[in-house]
Amino acid sequence: MTIPQVNIAHNWFFKDTVWFPICIEYCCLESRHLFRKDAIEKAGYFNKKYFVYYDDTEICIKMRKLGYKNVYVPSAKVWHNCKVNVTSTPFTAYHFMRSKVIFMKEITNNLQYLFFLSIFFSLYLPLRSIKYLFNNQIDLSKLEYTGALSGLKANFNK
Repeated sequence: MTIPQVNIAHNWFFKDTVWFPICIEYCCLESRHLFRKDAIEKAGYFNKKYFVYYDDTEICIKMRKLGYKNVYVPSAKVWHNCKVNVTSTPFTAYHFMRSKVIFMKEITNNLQYLFFLSIFFSLYLPLRSIKYLFNNQIDLSKLEYTGALSGLKANFNK
């Protein structure tokens, strides 16, 4: 069976729009993965800099560069035993931003990374802070900044 190629990432958008297996560039957030042992060994396993978030996306990009296909199978079912909604929690605020900064350093060149940092710290985080201010969640904004700065520190402590 030939699997069609789609040159975009799997995300929430695909959830209700694709009904058959397709090849994708990489998987991100809310994805569940099964990896071939030889593929993950060649890709170098998961990056230890991440505690949570983006580690799966990075490994998918590494595998793609090695010639492996990332296949999204919408009919696959995964049971995830999670008792807490992780959106907008202190844990998520900190670790998501920390991992985002680490991830961008890992997959971009220096010029791209500087561009990312300039937009990230001058627009993205301040706009999120405004949202948190209006939602009376300024503590989450502080944790996002702390996480982003921790990600910067992790990138320069190689």
